[in-house]
Amino acid sequence: MSSARRRHIEGVMRDVLDEGRGQGIFPAASLWVADGLEPLLDVHVGGAGPESVWDVASLTKPMAVASLAMDMLSRGELELSDSVGPSGATVKELLGHRSGLPAWWDLAKRLDEDLPGWTVGAPATRAAAKAAIERALDPAQSGALYSDLGYILLGWHLEALAGQSLDELVPGYLAKGIPKERVMSGGFCPHRGRDLRGEVNDLNAYILGGVAGHAGIFSRADEVGDWALELLRCHEGHPGRYEQAVVRSFWGRSHFDDSGTWVLGFDTPTPGKSSAGTLIGRDAVGHLGFTGTSVWLDPLPGRVVVLLTNRVAASAGAEQAIKRFRPLLHDRLFEALNG
Repeated sequence: MSSARRRHIEGVMRDVLDEGRGQGIFPAASLWVADGLEPLLDVHVGGAGPESVWDVASLTKPMAVASLAMDMLSRGELELSDSVGPSGATVKELLGHRSGLPAWWDLAKRLDEDLPGWTVGAPATRAAAKAAIERALDPAQSGALYSDLGYILLGWHLEALAGQSLDELVPGYLAKGIPKERVMSGGFCPHRGRDLRGEVNDLNAYILGGVAGHAGIFSRADEVGDWALELLRCHEGHPGRYEQAVVRSFWGRSHFDDSGTWVLGFDTPTPGKSSAGTLIGRDAVGHLGFTGTSVWLDPLPGRVVVLLTNRVAASAGAEQAIKRFRPLLHDRLFEALNG
């Protein structure tokens, strides 16, 4: 791609991000794009820059748990059919959001009932939460139900197998040591009574000590992009961290016979309703994060699109507004790339 065309696309996307910021959807944003399996551009607005660090929220699920599971499968340390918990739920069911677990709990309320006097991050707190989640497993329930709880449990299972905690196994957990001016605001937390900067937004992840399978990673846009691009290259047979067969298995649709869009560790586009817009390929995979983050990987053109925002630091209406903004951004980007 010529430098002039690249500058044009960068200008188009800067305008889109400025529009979103002007509408109050987010105070700041970073966009990182690869095309043809090569990095193409990164754009930052609202005081963000290449070194800005973001709470990526549920991007933690694929970046930490799913990626670690791929590694362990490749080394023969894990099988998709392995049981997790007393119910017989499998690694595959947890990865694909088919364990029967609910989407979310108010973990503080649950702990108040099960462990009065619990403290944030304590081993007893984590043990009580684990026991409660295991009791709720119900793999007999049919169909996909997106669940934070499933990834919390799976994260603990992988920790036990590896003999190390997730923050030792996966870079990015906890923002300790990063200058606070580089960490983008995570908004005001009424439960903690303070503005969050370098502290995980997700309250359940905070209760578990900031390190959990569903949330807790802080990352720059290029770090998310590099991780996604390596996955995409491995999917296409290039040498790298992940075995091609494992990546293709995770992104394949053959594991479940229901109509759910979730594959292992990732979502796939819902026709006409995808956050990645109307031009994304059918074989693409991606994930969203509550804080206003997303990543989409499209194998055929070799594209990665990383959008990191702190919409949680914007107005109350930003949660709905970003649902309209994401597909618009992706359509504008793909139109520019395809033009």
